[in-house]
Formats: sequence, C-alpha cells, structure tokens
Amino acid sequence: PEANHLQVESLLKMKVAILKCDQWSPSLVAKWGDIDQQYNYLLDLSGKKIETVTFDYLQGKYLTDADIERFDAFFVTGSKSSAYEDLPWITVLYKHLVQIHASKKKLVGICFGHQAVGQALGGRVEKVGWNLSHNRLQVNTDVLQKHDLTFPNNLDHLEFLSIHQDQVVESPPGSEIWCSNAACKNQGFLIGDNVMTMQAHPEFRRDVFKDLIKTKEEMVPHDQLEEADRKADLPTDHQLFADWLVRFLEK
Repeated sequence: PEANHLQVESLLKMKVAILKCDQWSPSLVAKWGDIDQQYNYLLDLSGKKIETVTFDYLQGKYLTDADIERFDAFFVTGSKSSAYEDLPWITVLYKHLVQIHASKKKLVGICFGHQAVGQALGGRVEKVGWNLSHNRLQVNTDVLQKHDLTFPNNLDHLEFLSIHQDQVVESPPGSEIWCSNAACKNQGFLIGDNVMTMQAHPEFRRDVFKDLIKTKEEMVPHDQLEEADRKADLPTDHQLFADWLVRFLEK
C-alpha cells in the first residue's frame, strides 16, 4: 500500500510539456479550445491529475535547456505543416527532440508529432495522400509484450480517427513499429521505453474531428469528406488509450 501511494503521488507531480505546433481557427478555439487543450482532455480521461504547460513553437515560445531538465514528459502535437518543411521553428523543434531523446525523458508524438519525432531521430517523412477517416489499427502484440505495454486481454487492434497526408516511410534507427494498417504501414513506433508515437488522433473526440474536416473542403474531394464524416460515428478507443498512455508515462 505504501509503495502504491508513493507511485500515485509521483504521478500527480508529473509535469508534461506540450509542444504546440499548430494554431486552430478562432471559431474552433471558441468551441473546443486550441489543439494543445485536446491533450489535456486525453490525459483527464485517465483520471490522473497531470500538470501540463504549453510551449507554442509557432510563436517562438520554445523549450530551454532548463525546461528539458524540469519536465518529465513532452508531447508533440499535430500541425498543418509538414515534417520535411524547412521552417525555423521546425529546425528548433528537431534540435529539442534530439535533446529530449538523449535525456531519456518521455517523448510522445501524435500525427505531425509522430512524423516530426521520426524525421528528427533519423527517419524519413513523405507526402502519400489523404487518409481522412475512421481507421482500424493492427497492434503488434509482440512488440508491446517486449515493453510490458500490452492492452487488456492482449487486444490486437485499436480504432481511431485520422487526418493526414504525410507518413513516416522510413522509421528512425532503433525504433519498433507497434501499430499499422493498410493505409499507413507505420501508424506508430516505440524507441526503448521513452519514445512513443502515433499517426492517428486519440485526442480528437468525434465532434472535434467533424468540425476539423470541414476546414479541409478546398483540399479534399467532397465524397471523401462525406465518408469521413459518416465514419466518424463509429466507436473509438479513447478511454483505453488514455489508460495505456499513463502506463507508458509511468514506466
């Protein structure tokens, strides 16, 4: 009991830095909060009170070396930018991702964050085409068993919503793909016990996703958007993933 109490106390004191790589429209922000707040929603699902602080990379509000020392974990958000773009803030971001990885602190990348971590650590990202839908991901249970991160009942699939046209086409050295599907071979990878990435969006609720895809009307064919809107009503595994994510952060 005493050990469990200490473990809970240490988790309550965990500090997570959210590296914000996008800016949503004022109407989306008014309705749902900005992109960084979606990660608070995801963490809150776990029932754990984890402190988060946002660093807005688009606005030049970057981590310092002292920040990398004082935070326990770092989340990299989605973005409208591409991981292979030569932008000043992306150059700084990659420098920091390399530092975080070297520090062995926890590093979590979602969508663009997944791609950015992949590119920064020696992989390669390319534009492949829109995957904008509900996705079933096949889980590599052997990889998760190796890291003591299997889902309950050794579940071998997850269901989430996706919005992306870029993919990690070459994984970084030392990484292991932990989930995949026909639309995207590398749906997420692990490096050791400190890096975890995912291409899909466990942080997006159904209605957030539906509002987001409306912003793609000039880029994506209408029938594809209609299908994405319809499939968004299918079940997703937010709660399951939130609990699993906290397990990863605790390791």
